[in-house]
Amino acid sequence: MTKNWRDITVAPDATVHAAWEVLDRGAMQIALVVDAGGHLAGTVTDGDIRRAVLRGNGLDIAISEVMNANPTTGLLEETHESWQRTMHRHSLRHLPILDT
Repeated sequence: MTKNWRDITVAPDATVHAAWEVLDRGAMQIALVVDAGGHLAGTVTDGDIRRAVLRGNGLDIAISEVMNANPTTGLLEETHESWQRTMHRHSLRHLPILDT
């Protein structure tokens, strides 16, 4: 399992197949879609990919077409308890923490 968040990133123009590989390698059940400037553009889970495939999309489409473009996030200056409350309130397993 990965410990570095950069290991679970994928570019918005990466294919669904490439994102699926990142999900598999990272073993964290989430991939972070990060733009060229290093900003979070969205998140993707295996469930997002599964739903896209069930809708008839192929694995060659851009991950930006299936990602969650408005993920719930926390801020670095918030407390660990605040992050936990947010995760509980939204029934989340993962919470990207942003530094801005």
